Amino acid sequence: MPRRPGGVRKKRRTHHGPMETPDAAPDKTPRSLVFRRGTVPTGIRDLVSDLRTALMPHTARNLRERHTNSIKDYVSICGPLHISHLWILSATTTSPYLRLARAPHGPTLTLRISGYSLACDVRASQRRPAALSARDFEQPPLLVPHTWAAAACHPHHLLA
Repeated sequence: MPRRPGGVRKKRRTHHGPMETPDAAPDKTPRSLVFRRGTVPTGIRDLVSDLRTALMPHTARNLRERHTNSIKDYVSICGPLHISHLWILSATTTSPYLRLARAPHGPTLTLRISGYSLACDVRASQRRPAALSARDFEQPPLLVPHTWAAAACHPHHLLA
């Protein structure tokens, strides 16, 4: 801390950002939490980490999961953190499952995972894997819906 004459120090609050006004409209960007429920194999744990990386920057990267946390705990923090979606991975003896839930009261979509590839497996299979840095995940991924116009002609393709 810089000291003034007379030994009195002046604290500079450069680490604080501008204060938010309470009447400011929240950002409509979808934010998500990715976590696992129950005991899952190590492949699913790695998949949780890969999903968090893929959904950066609008997801909680270093979320600490505990066995004592319930889904109610995660839903209770969705409001203050402006989280709109929950990605919940779980596994049974037959197969792993992914549940996509809209927070706080929205519908839940349950999907059975038939197969997956981890990012480390994809990098291992490439001849020259790209060196990714933290800077590559500062911008959200870009979705280009160039084939959706053709799929609109055949509605059964949209249902699959």
